[in-house]
Amino acid sequence: MSKLLVLAIGVLAIGACSGGAKPAPATAHGGEVGSGGPATGAASQSDGQRLFEAKGCNTCHTIDGSPRVGPTLKAVWGTTVKLEGGGEAVVDEAYVRESILQPNAKIVAGFPPIQPSFEGQLSETELAALVAYVKSL
Repeated sequence: MSKLLVLAIGVLAIGACSGGAKPAPATAHGGEVGSGGPATGAASQSDGQRLFEAKGCNTCHTIDGSPRVGPTLKAVWGTTVKLEGGGEAVVDEAYVRESILQPNAKIVAGFPPIQPSFEGQLSETELAALVAYVKSL
């Protein structure tokens, strides 16, 4: 019975986290989310926050310290997390990027490996904006 429950939660989480294959929404200034505007190309925390919500990341990850299906992201930057199967990882830019693009590469201990990959779904600027947002939490 518990395996069925975990499977059901996993299926729901994958659907919620994937955010579909929709293109990223435009910002009020006319640029793509994460573009920092039409000409600058700079990633911003606010664009990262919008993407975090638009892509459904907030369905599984909280920013207030409480766990959900995935670990909280509150104050996680620079900390060391324990991984399934042993080992540890420092939450830095490389780790966050890998977790978004290849989420099964390193699984935080105690959480199911259900996050979908966003590889091919985010521009480099959008990815940088998400990293900036996680760093700001």
